[in-house]
Amino acid sequence: MTLLLPILCCGLPAMFLKMRIDGGKPVPIAVTLKAAMPPGQFPPLGSPERTFDSGVKSYFVHVSGNPVIPGQQMRMRVFVPAGEHADRSLPCVLIAPAGTPMLHGVDLQPHDGYTDETLPYAEAGFVVVQYSLDGGLATGAEMADENEMTGLIGKAYPTFKASGAGVVNGRNALEFATKSLNMVDPDRISCVGHSSAGALALLLAAHEPRIYRCVAFAAAYDLESRMGDMTSNIVMKTIFPGIDGFIRETSPSNHVATIDCPVLVFHARDDSNVPIADAEAFVAKLKLANKAVTYETTPNGDHYQSMIDPGIATAITWLKAD
Repeated sequence: MTLLLPILCCGLPAMFLKMRIDGGKPVPIAVTLKAAMPPGQFPPLGSPERTFDSGVKSYFVHVSGNPVIPGQQMRMRVFVPAGEHADRSLPCVLIAPAGTPMLHGVDLQPHDGYTDETLPYAEAGFVVVQYSLDGGLATGAEMADENEMTGLIGKAYPTFKASGAGVVNGRNALEFATKSLNMVDPDRISCVGHSSAGALALLLAAHEPRIYRCVAFAAAYDLESRMGDMTSNIVMKTIFPGIDGFIRETSPSNHVATIDCPVLVFHARDDSNVPIADAEAFVAKLKLANKAVTYETTPNGDHYQSMIDPGIATAITWLKAD
């Protein structure tokens, strides 16, 4: 039988949740965050992985804590702006990789790409912490056929879910920034994400009060409308236990009430993956709840390129605004 997973977002790796299954019952992310404590100690930055022409340095950090506890086996890539920096002098952005069907996580490897999505922030004066998500697919998954991929995602799903669909990973990235990066101002740590990672950014903002601002590019705002077909497929419900609650509790539109930081929603009008109407409905919901939201659109660029240009430049200007 051919099983078609809902492909959300751009097409490679990443993102999210707000619960896990414990005895068959959904456990809210707030509970998951409290139970999955961050590592007691984070590793130092070490030597730069790379120095860019702009003077920005990147570092690769491997967190190796208790493998039983969600979020304690993580990899992070840190970008530090050029020059010397006083303590607590720089703003910071947290960014997860994007592109998954929102049912599994993503690992990071040394010398991975993603610089188009991360380097501009560092060149604009932000420390950037890019972080992995628990529940990554097994090595070689990109060569799997459709049925094999469904099985691989099914195996990764419980670990991803136990991490709060990446919210635990985002919280630990924030902890790392505050405890190990002396140049980071703990009062100016924002989360940014595109597509699936945009939904994760919204979930992180809803569950982590230390987030200063949140930027969501072409996010999956309403998972119940986007992934609802999975809940009526008995095979999918077997492969992904608790999928009904998972979809409901990881949908950003269901967490508007607890998003208390300013939010920038950026969307292309010609987005062929997430309709512009989804963004407009989400923004309307934020406004109805009296949330601080800025809504920016661009006429073209589709799902991905619109984020690269002009989205990132728009976000940098907004993040720097008083």
